[in-house]
Amino acid sequence: MSPNPIPNSVLISEPTSSILPFLLNLFEYNQSLYLLFIFLAWIIVAYISSLMSTLLSKTYRSLSNNDNIIERGDWIIECCSVLHTFFTLFLAYSNYRYGDEYENVDLCTSNLTWRNASLYVSVSYYIFHNVAMIFHWCKYDKPLIYHHIFTIISIIIAVRCSFVTWHLATLLWTEASTVFLNLRYFLSILNVSDDDNDDVINNNDEKPMATKKKAMTTVQNVNGLMFAFTFFLCRILFIPWMFYRYAIDFEFCWTSTNGDGIDISGVGGSRDDVPIIVRFISAVNFPILWVLNVFWFQKMLRFIGRVLSGGGRGNGDDEKGKTKTKLEIERKKER
Repeated sequence: MSPNPIPNSVLISEPTSSILPFLLNLFEYNQSLYLLFIFLAWIIVAYISSLMSTLLSKTYRSLSNNDNIIERGDWIIECCSVLHTFFTLFLAYSNYRYGDEYENVDLCTSNLTWRNASLYVSVSYYIFHNVAMIFHWCKYDKPLIYHHIFTIISIIIAVRCSFVTWHLATLLWTEASTVFLNLRYFLSILNVSDDDNDDVINNNDEKPMATKKKAMTTVQNVNGLMFAFTFFLCRILFIPWMFYRYAIDFEFCWTSTNGDGIDISGVGGSRDDVPIIVRFISAVNFPILWVLNVFWFQKMLRFIGRVLSGGGRGNGDDEKGKTKTKLEIERKKER
């Protein structure tokens, strides 16, 4: 059965086509070329972030005076991550708002150019971040590299096969927790910079500095709690809920005939045309992604437990201590 023609009333489903016609046309012309173009765009964003940080941030200039490229790389990656996080949240919202405007649509095979092109923006960012970690231009994190590889493969297969892209875009709501992760980094690095200034303050400044440090610590603790809460809500709970919907409401997107023998294929094509291996990969995508996030969450809980019990500092504080030491060495050199 051939899919029904798309009526004029659903043209609203391409909301960005009038804003970025060049990118959408490039995506439709050659997806690989589009991916390379966006990857180069991330490099430009990183370069601009470095320039702006040098001009506006004394803390970054202190890092730039250090010979360790990883510290500067972490800062730049976090700047790019902030942009990527808000982009993915906007995509998740747009997918919710515009992604199912068809009255007769199978969301498993819904194929919208703006959604697919936007998903490739995330793919290019994950490639960019992986390259930076592999070449040690920023902190190396093996589980995060595996997460990025898994996500890259999942999105490319989905877009190439025009399959479950709506579900992948919906999963981007999980990036809401990354907002507080980004904030955690900048609060930590700024606190390190304040600690480094303790040696040069006079007695009259000690009380205001102590008040500032206490306020900064309070902000960091509140942000840490918000990060843990949003991570649990958006990743530990939301992913299983999406998998439940995928299994029950969409019947694993496995066949275009539902349990009552009714053909449910609509605008976007038939599920039966999608290779079985792709349907299988899409089905196991949810539990694999959830296991990766459970791995990070249990590490987070262990860290919180150590902090509450006063039994030591976590990896983040260790890195903070290393950064502080390097900044102190650099200050002594300047003296």
